[in-house]
Amino acid sequence: GIRDIGVTGVQTCALPIYNGSVFTFGDNTEGQLGRQIANNDPNPTRLLNIGIIKIACGANHSMMINQDGRVFGFGDNNNGQTGVNRNIALFGANLVGYENNSNPLVAPRPVDPLPIKGTGENRIDNEKNIYGKIIDIACGLNHTMILNNKGEVYTFGSNNNGKLGYNFNGIAVNFTVGNNPLPLDQKLYEYIIGINPPPVGGLNFFANNNISQPLPITDTLKDYNDNNYKKIKSIACGANHSMIITEAGEVFSFGDYNNNNGKLGLGNLGANVKSPQRIIGTGYSEYRSEEHT
Repeated sequence: GIRDIGVTGVQTCALPIYNGSVFTFGDNTEGQLGRQIANNDPNPTRLLNIGIIKIACGANHSMMINQDGRVFGFGDNNNGQTGVNRNIALFGANLVGYENNSNPLVAPRPVDPLPIKGTGENRIDNEKNIYGKIIDIACGLNHTMILNNKGEVYTFGSNNNGKLGYNFNGIAVNFTVGNNPLPLDQKLYEYIIGINPPPVGGLNFFANNNISQPLPITDTLKDYNDNNYKKIKSIACGANHSMIITEAGEVFSFGDYNNNNGKLGLGNLGANVKSPQRIIGTGYSEYRSEEHT
């Protein structure tokens, strides 16, 4: 029977799963059905069977996870929300400049499902599976979050409103060893530099407030040397905000505060939230000591 389904509220793109197969239908103007067709298709049509177990849809992009925990993306990639392109060679493979994996005929829109390099339980070719086995995925308007089996969260796409969970200044940043281009999150800077020291002269990254490959919310990294480690068990995305739940039942939110409409659960705010902030009253210890619902 049907195992999972993904639907976007902006344009219909549902992907039911049957025995590892994915069927898509709806609007395909941005390639979000994963098929080489023009415009709309009201009839569910099967994609290649690659053992898909979970799916998610953004406004105009779609994401899938297979049995190995490898992630595939397709559709609109103008903000890097499919995660299939990259700026930094985090995998131990050579990378000169910007790697564009979008379909060249309809760039920047990968029409066929493309893998995010570095995801999956098993190594493929010469890739280093730095992201591990992905077990959950969530899509917003133009951003995506993935969760691996160690409870670590990685985000990519548009960082407008801070919805990726880390701070940078929205212009091209030049990385050089020992030179953190503030206001980039120091821990994220150390993570990138530690895995792949930049070449002489640095490496430009973070242009236009977009991230085109998964980068971590560093407090969720299991092996990161930090006392603030939080193992995450669930993730969710709104159009322009994100939420994560720890194994202790704590809920953290970040992103667009939207004139204090309350969707972040953080009280009255005067600005967007660019890093995960705990919603007061969440967490098992607080439920035992406080009266909350």
